[in-house]
Amino acid sequence: MAKHSPETTAPGRGADSFKALEERNAARPGYGTVAKWLHWLIFLLLIVQLCSAWIMPHIGLNTALVPSINIHFTFGTIIFVLILVRLVWRFGHRVPLLTDGVPRWQNIPARATHNALYLLLVALPFMGWVNASAHNLNIRLFNAIELPRFPGPQSWIVHAFGELHIKAAYTLLALIGLHILASLYHHFWIRDRVLTRMLPGG
Repeated sequence: MAKHSPETTAPGRGADSFKALEERNAARPGYGTVAKWLHWLIFLLLIVQLCSAWIMPHIGLNTALVPSINIHFTFGTIIFVLILVRLVWRFGHRVPLLTDGVPRWQNIPARATHNALYLLLVALPFMGWVNASAHNLNIRLFNAIELPRFPGPQSWIVHAFGELHIKAAYTLLALIGLHILASLYHHFWIRDRVLTRMLPGG
């Protein structure tokens, strides 16, 4: 694959110079302060969440609520609330993907990856809640505020949420890695503002 060069122009805009393309990209707005704070806060919390998941014991019937499990439940609930806030904020403050100089087919996997990330970040805490309830574990935020248990029937489907939760977590980890690699690709290869728009001052 050929490296992006200053002579490369957007499809169908052969008359545009690379400088004009950069000027158009630079004029486009970046993400707002709230969106940036939510993005990086959720990212940092996910690091804590993945670490707690790695060291916590396997959850079985009547598993003792050790600190690592309680931390996992607490941060999972916080992430769930923050991702809902992020979604509401996103709908009211849309920032389009940069498409100038980037093949249109790249927008399809980019949007699919973003949508999958949001879906998993909402679904994972829910699956964890259902799995904890199925194994008689009480979810306590900061070991103080107890959340109600999932009210559904205790069937094999409910118990299967534990395995689904683990598989979904690995899928999320893979998508996060893909998201990071794509951002670095845009920053160092294509040299657009996909990454810098989410950074302070971008």
